Amino acid sequence: GGRGTGAANQAMNAGDDIDIVAMCDVNETVLRQARDILRKQNDKQTALMADDGRLFSNFEDYKQVISESDVVILATSPGFRPLHFEEAVRQGKHVFMEKPVASDVDGIKRVESDAMESMAIMWIEPHEGTDLSRLLNDIQNRVDAIAHFPEEAERPVISQPEMRFP
Repeated sequence: GGRGTGAANQAMNAGDDIDIVAMCDVNETVLRQARDILRKQNDKQTALMADDGRLFSNFEDYKQVISESDVVILATSPGFRPLHFEEAVRQGKHVFMEKPVASDVDGIKRVESDAMESMAIMWIEPHEGTDLSRLLNDIQNRVDAIAHFPEEAERPVISQPEMRFP
């Protein structure tokens, strides 16, 4: 995306021995546009600039991009940064990470998630005393602000589970 493209461009201009070897974005159109912008702004010919096989667009592809890199630039949405940062550290990589490292909606104490092919579920535990309808509205507004989902993805559903007693 835009922030990552700017950071990548600055990195490429930091020295002659700097090459971008791979890029990842879940929106393939945004990914290719970013690569094309870098091509226009830099004279360097790197593996990335010459090979579409160095562009990755699946949610799990960040692991491969990190494994192929010496330095990782994390300029993705703040919600993904802790996961990507943890993987980069696990692989022993140098990391450039934009602020914030992570962000949340006021009132969230804990987030858990589970994912399988074609589906993901997240559970949010609110802080005690949080106004749940306001929290759900804030979460919905954040989700609605996401500009790009994969074409085949359904829009996320935000809901409060019903309490049922036997």
